[in-house]
Amino acid sequence: EPPQPQRKSFHHLREILASARHQTTLGERRRRTAQSLKEGDPVFVPKFRAVCPVKKIKKKKELLTVILNGVPVEIPFSDISWVLPPPGYDRASARR
Repeated sequence: EPPQPQRKSFHHLREILASARHQTTLGERRRRTAQSLKEGDPVFVPKFRAVCPVKKIKKKKELLTVILNGVPVEIPFSDISWVLPPPGYDRASARR
């Protein structure tokens, strides 16, 4: 957190950047991919370095619940990737 005098400006700038990122071609492609998912579909979540099965989709809020090591974790659409799973990944194991 920045010092108090700069906090309001910092938060405003962060909102502007998040909005701009959300509206990019990459953001739109990620959103379309997430909107097309169904329960049980595997998705690659780069920040977890894992392919996780989708448990629940909240399209209006743009949130997914995925299963990471047996634990449900809610993530925003922006946290997934449409790229192929990493080499050696067994798609069947994500559906467990």
